[in-house]
Amino acid sequence: MTTTDTILNKGLTLDVGGIDVTFKPLPIAEDMEWRRRIGRIIGDVVKRQQIRDDNVQAELLSYFFAEGLDELMESMFMLADKPLEMIRLNASRLDLTAAMVEVFKAYYIPFVSSIISIWVTMRPTNG
Repeated sequence: MTTTDTILNKGLTLDVGGIDVTFKPLPIAEDMEWRRRIGRIIGDVVKRQQIRDDNVQAELLSYFFAEGLDELMESMFMLADKPLEMIRLNASRLDLTAAMVEVFKAYYIPFVSSIISIWVTMRPTNG
């Protein structure tokens, strides 16, 4: 079993603003909502990258520093055993960013990688 498999099964506990928060996989019904939310975020990023404008980088950065970052944080706390509202009272931006990096590695990257693998497997081959 890989480290990611262990994290996905047992959860990941992090200190976020002086509070221990455990991030665990969701029951399937809640996981479906989490996947929809992540899908929308990824879709927004893809749409913004396809804009043929000299200012696309500024728009993409603006998205990530505003609603995109908020959406990622909210989706991350769907996995948490403590509400985001509690953490917001104590955690700094640095605390949240450090937690987001760890949760991203444990949960988001395996999710996105599995979607890409499914897409590669299902797409028609040339020839």
